[in-house]
Amino acid sequence: MAEKNQTTAPAGAAVPPKAPSVAPRLRRTVARAAPPPEGGEAAAAQPKRIRRRAPRPPRPAAPPSYLWGVGLAGAGALLVLAGLLATHDVEAMANPWDPWRVGVYALLVLGPAALFWSVAQGLRMGRFWLFGTAAWAVFGYVLIFVPPPVPGLTGAPWIAGFLVLFFAALMAGLTLPLYALGWRIFTHRVHRQDLRRAVRQAGLLALFVVACLGMALFSVFNGLNALLLFVVLALAEFFFLSRG
Repeated sequence: MAEKNQTTAPAGAAVPPKAPSVAPRLRRTVARAAPPPEGGEAAAAQPKRIRRRAPRPPRPAAPPSYLWGVGLAGAGALLVLAGLLATHDVEAMANPWDPWRVGVYALLVLGPAALFWSVAQGLRMGRFWLFGTAAWAVFGYVLIFVPPPVPGLTGAPWIAGFLVLFFAALMAGLTLPLYALGWRIFTHRVHRQDLRRAVRQAGLLALFVVACLGMALFSVFNGLNALLLFVVLALAEFFFLSRG
C-alpha cells in the first residue's frame, strides 16, 4: 500500500519547493501587537484639534445723521473757541488753571476730535482721528498760549519747533480731503482704502507749504526756489505712484 501511495516523478523533472507557511508568522504578529491605549493614553495619542476662533463681525457703521451731528458739534465748538478768544484775553491770564483757560483747553480738544472722528468714521479711516486731534490741539495751544521769542539766539529753535507742529497739523488736515478724493478717482477697493497714499500726498503738500514759509521767515524765498521744490516733490510722488 505504501508503495502505491508514493508518487514517482519522471526522471529529469525538478521537484517544486514547498510553499512557506504563513500561519506561524501571522500568529507571531498578532502576539506581538501592543494592546490599544486606554483612557488618557488614547486621548493623548489622538492628534490635537486646533480650535479656531470665529472672526469677529465688523462693527456696524454709524448712521450718517449721527456723523453729521458730531461734525457740526465740532464746528460749533471751534466757533465758540473763536468767540471766547475774541472776547476774553485768556492768553494773558497768569493762572494756567483759570476757568476760562480750562474752557479753552477743552474746546481745543473737543472741536478737532469731533470733526476728525466724524470724517474718519464716514470714510473708514480707522484711528487716524487720534493723530489729527493731537496735532491740532497741540498746535492750537502753542499758537494761543506760547508767546513768540525775543529775536536773538532763541528765535531759530522756536521757529523750527513751530514749523514742525504746523507741518503735523497741516498734514492731518490735508489727509481728509485727499483720502476722500481717492474714493472719487480710483475704482479698485485697494486703491480707495489706501490711507498711506493720502498721508504721503498730504505730507508732501504740507512739506512744500512749510518749506516756503520757512524760506520766507529766513528771507530766502523766491519764485524759482518754490518752483524747484514743487517739481522735486511732484517727481517724488510720481515715483511712489509708479512703484505702488
